[in-house]
Amino acid sequence: MNSNRLLHTQALYLAFLLTLQTSDATSAPPDNLRVMTDFDRKEILVSGSNLGEGPNILLYDTFDTSSSVAGEQLPKKASLIGEWTEFNQYYLPMFSDYGRSGSHSFEAFDGETQETRILHLRFDGTQEVFVSYWVYLQGPDYFPGDFTSAPRTFSDDSSFKMLWLFDSDVRGYSSDVSLPTHVGGGRFHLSGNDGNLVTKIGNNWWSWDHWMRLSFWVKADPENPTAPGIIHFDTLSKDKGYQERIYNVSIFDEDGPATKQFREITVPGWVRSIQNSSTNLLYDDIYVSTGPNAAARVELGNAASLGEVTQLELLKIESWSETSIRATAPTVNKEDFKNLYLYITTKDGVTNEKGIPLITPPAQIENIEVD
Repeated sequence: MNSNRLLHTQALYLAFLLTLQTSDATSAPPDNLRVMTDFDRKEILVSGSNLGEGPNILLYDTFDTSSSVAGEQLPKKASLIGEWTEFNQYYLPMFSDYGRSGSHSFEAFDGETQETRILHLRFDGTQEVFVSYWVYLQGPDYFPGDFTSAPRTFSDDSSFKMLWLFDSDVRGYSSDVSLPTHVGGGRFHLSGNDGNLVTKIGNNWWSWDHWMRLSFWVKADPENPTAPGIIHFDTLSKDKGYQERIYNVSIFDEDGPATKQFREITVPGWVRSIQNSSTNLLYDDIYVSTGPNAAARVELGNAASLGEVTQLELLKIESWSETSIRATAPTVNKEDFKNLYLYITTKDGVTNEKGIPLITPPAQIENIEVD
């Protein structure tokens, strides 16, 4: 970055108190942070100490490139990072002309043809995954399912695995979880064919009117993967706001393969049907990271407090070390950039509750605490 074009903000973390419900000792928090921002290039440089190691980002796809054309087939290569492993060979994925962060998104279900188009991502076996995606029902709001009585109502039947995370073993005991799955009547679970992880997660996060972001950090106990691990389940939309849920549950059970791991994601996992030819199911801005630092990330929000945000954008990590992070904001409009706040999440899943403003007089130093 050109240092002559940088605008500076400073924030000092004097206290960073951790109260996470986790059995593991957390690492030292980020300290002595200094933020430099190039608004023209939408670049951010964070310097400090205890920043840890960055995530292993397998994929970040906004479905927007110079060659994106509505109605045309998606390429396997993601727009920002990585590539999809394979597509459904019969129903190839298509670009939609309605995007969340740009002009296009992925049309996962076509109401007119009743085709479910599935993206597959395979990776080395892991016991820790972070995934984030945005989802939207376009057109008359008919929820997936054979028994949907009217628009803007949930179906009575099990009908929709929004994202499916699983091992590649298919003998009936595969470790798997849908993030989340609709089991009927507006009831959503974090569960799979092999069992339930969390039931009764509610539906007060579901938005009929706006794009919804769902993000999950799934981490097994590294010493005993069948002992309680941790799931962070966060949701966000313009009308329902930001909601965070933390569950301490076993990620893997005793049956099935001796090696407890996940090796594949499909988006969506499964759609039974949509009982309206004008309703389409869209996904956008899909992000996947795996391994010991999967939860580590940098985001920009539109409020000074994490609990008040209605927009939260994942940054594309260019480099990450113990003392510096360089990232860009591909999903942020340049005119909105200066009004956003910086949020940094550690590998232990801890995020600063108070956002760091991107424009602050250099003399203004804040003490930022996490309660």
